[in-house]
Amino acid sequence: MVVPDEAEAAALAAAHGVAAQVDVRSGLDDTELALAYSGAVATVLPSLQEGFGFPALESVLCGTPVLYWSGCASVAEISNGSGLGVAEASDPQEWSNAMDQAVSNRASMLLADPGFWRDKYDWQKVASAVDQVLSSYEFDRK
Repeated sequence: MVVPDEAEAAALAAAHGVAAQVDVRSGLDDTELALAYSGAVATVLPSLQEGFGFPALESVLCGTPVLYWSGCASVAEISNGSGLGVAEASDPQEWSNAMDQAVSNRASMLLADPGFWRDKYDWQKVASAVDQVLSSYEFDRK
């Protein structure tokens, strides 16, 4: 699990009795993060809301499918065709089933060509789109 606060996540894992099954990491550089994504069976992203969905994009660009809540629009859009969406975000059994499916069907979930996402979400294209949206708003600059 890659998180901003390693101590908090480790304490939470310990409190739920899963510390031995969870590798908590933080402060990864880009290369280490790409290796973590590439070495994973899937990225589990149970977000209820994401602004853009960078973790999903990073995962698919590394060829790793994403398990996500179908109702999180940005993650669903980015992950479409490269993972599995669960219908109920708060259903632990559904998440468990999705993880089991990812492990047992890993070969069928692997992305043959993450190039689609590289083309669609090229950094320059994304930056330009964000700039256009921000430029369309007038901000009070007091």
